[in-house]
Amino acid sequence: IYCHDTFGLGHISRAMKISKAIRSAKKCSIYIITGSGGTAVFDPPSGVDFVKLPTVSRVYGGKNPYRPATDNLEATVVFEIRKMLLLSFFKQFNPDIVIVDHSPRGIMGELEPSLDFLVKEKRKILFVTRDILDTPAVIVKKLKKNDNYTTLQKYYNKLIIAGDLEYYDAIK
Repeated sequence: IYCHDTFGLGHISRAMKISKAIRSAKKCSIYIITGSGGTAVFDPPSGVDFVKLPTVSRVYGGKNPYRPATDNLEATVVFEIRKMLLLSFFKQFNPDIVIVDHSPRGIMGELEPSLDFLVKEKRKILFVTRDILDTPAVIVKKLKKNDNYTTLQKYYNKLIIAGDLEYYDAIK
């Protein structure tokens, strides 16, 4: 499960819930791939582990929307490292199914080489997002801006919307 969390613990919490549900139905290995520094607060169940990417934080108003947690490397270098780590992990682990949370291309497109590899290997790629993100107009603008519609169609086998139909029906 690729979980790009750069702020808070919501995405990792959802990834943990998904992992527990999968593990309760099938004995398999699950890795949650994240750059979050907050993984230590979680106690993953048997068969679930974390793969830690270098941490980046969201920055508002700067020339680069993300800032590395360390001062010794530029953001572009950190994203190249993250991109290489992701691709190396997927090539070595070669999972049957990959779940991507919230960001179809990954932060700054870091997932694209991995997605190309996974499609060539005929792996199932699922995209999960929460049901309430913003107003419909804002969501459509963001999806178009980052070319996410094309990315979703090119790489993903299924779209999963996480939420409670009692409160909000995202399909409508």
